[in-house]
Amino acid sequence: MNEELEALCDKLADETLTPEEARRLEKLVLENPEMRRAYVERMHVNAALHGESVGDRPLADVVAQPQRRTRRWLLAVVPLAAAIALWFARPGSPAVATLVASKGCRWEGGALPTEPGAHLPAGRLRLTEGLATIAFASGAEVKLEAPADLELVSAMEAVLHRGSLVAHVPPRARGFQVRSGDTTLIDHGTEFGLTADGTGGSEVRVLDGLVEARHGRTGEQLRLATGEGAVFGQEKILSRGSMADSPEQLLRAMTAPTVVGDLAVSSSFGRGRATFVQRNVSATAPPVLLVKNTQQPLWMRKAFVAFDMSTLRGRPVASATLSFALAATGLGYASFVPDAEFAIYGVTDEALDGWQETGLAWDDAPANGAGPADVDAARTVRLGSFVVPQGAVGGTFGIGGPELASFLARDRDGVVTFVLVRTTRETRLTGLVHGFAGNHHPFLPPPMLRIALSK
Repeated sequence: MNEELEALCDKLADETLTPEEARRLEKLVLENPEMRRAYVERMHVNAALHGESVGDRPLADVVAQPQRRTRRWLLAVVPLAAAIALWFARPGSPAVATLVASKGCRWEGGALPTEPGAHLPAGRLRLTEGLATIAFASGAEVKLEAPADLELVSAMEAVLHRGSLVAHVPPRARGFQVRSGDTTLIDHGTEFGLTADGTGGSEVRVLDGLVEARHGRTGEQLRLATGEGAVFGQEKILSRGSMADSPEQLLRAMTAPTVVGDLAVSSSFGRGRATFVQRNVSATAPPVLLVKNTQQPLWMRKAFVAFDMSTLRGRPVASATLSFALAATGLGYASFVPDAEFAIYGVTDEALDGWQETGLAWDDAPANGAGPADVDAARTVRLGSFVVPQGAVGGTFGIGGPELASFLARDRDGVVTFVLVRTTRETRLTGLVHGFAGNHHPFLPPPMLRIALSK
């Protein structure tokens, strides 16, 4: 919070604010969206400390009920709050954008409205979950993907402080700008995706058309055409190339599952393993299992998970569940993948259970098929499916039911292998790569089997 604003708010609460200071406070609040938000938050804190509330009831009611012994400083808020309302309503300060749609959205508190259809003045939107579509008055459209922090500056300018967005800019909005850290992207009638890491670094991918990129600290400029991308650091432009060359960055989600049932086994126990395969890439022991269904062969990904079943020791299985913790990846764009269905297959040929997670290749993966969602039907059984909503960045997903319990009960070699594929294909190239926590994720749990044993 601005130190001057904080001091003025405290003087207002202490009833020591001079007329000159009151005019200065009003000027600060009316001229800056961030100051307005900070002012409201500060006055809520002061009100709560004195048993009052600025926001729980209309200010008109506060004035009309003096018997509640409202402090004089709270009444002093009324002219300023009225002025703020008039500032938003006056013809010279129109909304710069409209929140036209939201899907599964959860917002962090702020001064801007977050209901679909709301007209948005300049200010900041902080999206913690979901996918939001924002139409700027200039005609530009931005799809914001959680977790994200977007500042609306004007009908022709926005700042992405953190997260991902996809911007579509028609000819009439040519010149629309998005800033991130020291990088400014100027659109020349195109569609592009932008990801910001929250520390000043960013990555841009031009999906169609032309984008001009400028690095404010070095003065470097790039013109990026369809299919090109670039990575920007705080100090300089780090790289430029085709979108396939852009480096991949893993981001973290913050949801953990609850362990239930008579027996819980993770893929990190004993002979358990977890990895993903991709064409022309040798598998490692990754912290996140990447899964992607695309028409581009080199970008296809599937996950393979094995569990050590030695603790089961032949005991009868009554029921079971298999779960995965969703982990945000920052790879690709959720705008190009609808609600995504994932299928889980059990490998029935136990001769394939000896695979190794490090060095596993696409062509050697157990019961793997040629396509992005294909498996060897003769060596697998489909056990179930689940759906991850578009824009989701965390949570626990999985399957259960008699098919899974029966598959576990048939195990004879003490190891079971599962294949996880996404059956939903992206609608455009550079669609989202989904991720699930593997055995080496720093804080999310690995894949988990929970088994209820027959009494």
